[in-house]
Amino acid sequence: TICVLVGAEARPYKLNPHNNWEAYLEDLEAKCDERTACLLVCNPGNPTSHAYTPKHLEELLRFAYRRGIPVVADEVYAHMTFDVSGGTTTSTTSSSSSSSSPREDSEGEETNGNQFQWLAEIALNSLGRERPPVLSCSALSKRFLVPGWRLGWLALFDDAAESLKRGGIHDGMKALVQIGMTPNSLLQAAAPSILENTPQSYHSELLETIRKGARYCVERCNACKGLQCLSEPKGAMYFMPRIDPDVFPKLGEGNGEPVDIAWTKALLAETNVFMLPGTLFGAPGFVRIVAAAPIEVLREAWDRIQEFCDKKSNSL
Repeated sequence: TICVLVGAEARPYKLNPHNNWEAYLEDLEAKCDERTACLLVCNPGNPTSHAYTPKHLEELLRFAYRRGIPVVADEVYAHMTFDVSGGTTTSTTSSSSSSSSPREDSEGEETNGNQFQWLAEIALNSLGRERPPVLSCSALSKRFLVPGWRLGWLALFDDAAESLKRGGIHDGMKALVQIGMTPNSLLQAAAPSILENTPQSYHSELLETIRKGARYCVERCNACKGLQCLSEPKGAMYFMPRIDPDVFPKLGEGNGEPVDIAWTKALLAETNVFMLPGTLFGAPGFVRIVAAAPIEVLREAWDRIQEFCDKKSNSL
């Protein structure tokens, strides 16, 4: 929507649902030309709930540097990473960087092998001078469960040549925040205290709830006819299985609808369970469910989903 408003062309690039929804680098190459202004990376991801490895993030950064474009990092789900098969959650990152980042440190918590990584830190620590500029976007809305506040920040991390500074980006940002709509002053005043004084126990308990919910969704999905978990969720708060169209051949039949749209419509009408069709996100054939609900709520939802799948798959 924003691209349309400013006359820019958005070029979605393909992700691999079989491999943690990582970007197809060949497709990135094909989509990038001399008119490309930036590379947008969402990590952890909505709706896919991926959390990229440092290796893949480094590949994306090297691509951007080679093509001479900055990276816009949507990191609104920062620290919300987990391992569905493990017993602990993780929301910390280590860095020897001297640059400041919009991070909420969480010293002393248990971690596993799926740690969140700021793109800017990887750029500085792994790429050194051969790094692209990184514009990191984050907010309170997800990690602190206050979506209506619309309170966030943008951190600028320049490259070795100071391309952002020489391009006047910092001054342009300052001008924009003075003329655009901003959060009310009470929320802005509260933000530092929220970031500094929220106990780590809150984040740990929230992440454990999300991890357990994600694991439960994987288990229940694997027991449902016609639903496939191609990549286990590793971050954010969602679960995105694939619908096997061969198991539900009558859904969408006759009206030309994609199977995910027909499937979610029928699911809502017959069970009162709401999922978003993947077509809305450019991923036809998939559906998204929020995995952050309490287990008892998820259990009721998945009981209905499983009964629905049984009924529809038996109507071949």
